Amino acid sequence: MSNTFDPPELLSLMLSTAQEIAQGKWNQIQETAETEFRMILDRIERIEDLRATGNLTADEAKFVMSLQVSTVQIVLIRLNVLQNLEIQRIINAVLNAIGGIVNRAIGFELIEIDD
Repeated sequence: MSNTFDPPELLSLMLSTAQEIAQGKWNQIQETAETEFRMILDRIERIEDLRATGNLTADEAKFVMSLQVSTVQIVLIRLNVLQNLEIQRIINAVLNAIGGIVNRAIGFELIEIDD
């Protein structure tokens, strides 16, 4: 793989962003959040590989990414620690934190960023 982003560095950014928003509830979701954010990064790396070989269109990549993000939301909701709105705030903040880096690395807007 020839990505121009460092997955461990992105994971660290994702976790620190999530922790900042979750605040006092972070300890209750940390393990699950880390697992789910790793899955997002794995999916991004797979998307990058498939795009590089021409086996995935940008629209297909965005759809795959949306499914992964929905899965993360469902998993975090099932923990019964945070409300849906809180979970959405965490996910949005995490995606905003890594979006620019990921989008530049893969050459198109996979992750929509809030300005």
